[in-house]
Amino acid sequence: MIESLLLPRLDQRSIETIYSKLTAEFGFCRLSKDPIAVAERIIKRSRIQNSAEGEIARELVADQGTIDRIGAANYDRLASLLDRWEHQG
Repeated sequence: MIESLLLPRLDQRSIETIYSKLTAEFGFCRLSKDPIAVAERIIKRSRIQNSAEGEIARELVADQGTIDRIGAANYDRLASLLDRWEHQG
């Protein structure tokens, strides 16, 4: 929620500084746009939270190389969560 309020008001350099400080302090940044990190959060949470995550999941599922990066079971789970998210209504 905070990212939807804060990030649109910041330039890319400020955003990158925030990401790097959060990563340095906590070892990760929940706001990260790294597609694999986003996929891992989606799988752990068992749902796609917003349209930005949905787009990232869609791109990853469309790329068969993702299987090698996250494993077949996680790829199948991500595809299933994406399908559920796209057809919710």
